[in-house]
Amino acid sequence: MNIKMANSYVFDASSILVAVRDFGEKALDILLDGFTVSLAFYEIGNAIWKKFFLLRRVNEEKAVKVLRAIFSVIELVSIVDLRKDESFGIKALVWLEDLILLFMMLFI
Repeated sequence: MNIKMANSYVFDASSILVAVRDFGEKALDILLDGFTVSLAFYEIGNAIWKKFFLLRRVNEEKAVKVLRAIFSVIELVSIVDLRKDESFGIKALVWLEDLILLFMMLFI
């Protein structure tokens, strides 16, 4: 893990979607200070597909427009490919285990 990652935010798919929805073009300023994982592309695609195909909340034209806009934003953010950076994945799992242990100690 490099120094930039150690002092940055990790943005998952839902936080990227919320940032773009709530801040529009200004979301880029927020997202550029952090990083995401390559899986975010798939998760965001799935969320847009769900709104279009399953829930029928947006039409196809808007779904494609939103997907392209969000993907263009994500491409400017630092992306960690977990398949290529095994040490990052292991460190993330250790951090997650520590977080789960902390919650168990606090709430049990």
